[in-house]
Amino acid sequence: MDRKSPRQLVSSVRPLAIRADQRGNGPRGGQQGEHLRRGIRRGDIRADVDIDLLLDLLASTTYCRVLFGHLPVTSSLAEQVVQVVLAGVATEQWRSQHEGPDQV
Repeated sequence: MDRKSPRQLVSSVRPLAIRADQRGNGPRGGQQGEHLRRGIRRGDIRADVDIDLLLDLLASTTYCRVLFGHLPVTSSLAEQVVQVVLAGVATEQWRSQHEGPDQV
């Protein structure tokens, strides 16, 4: 199999991502950003969070695993990533309602 460099991969994927975002299917134009803004309004996520950075953090683990193939994309990956990210961006209100001995 002919392996592409990271630069080649990015240049081949970027047009697809731009088109998806322009159609409203990407993270910036789609429901993902609205879900996070709703979490801010509800008091679950800190109001000072950079939504674009948060979206990138949530998606980058899967992208890296798919692009580089160094680790599998498992059924529990999304839950693990969300728990780690929420450890940094969740409000005290959310933590008091969701954290327990088996949580992050």
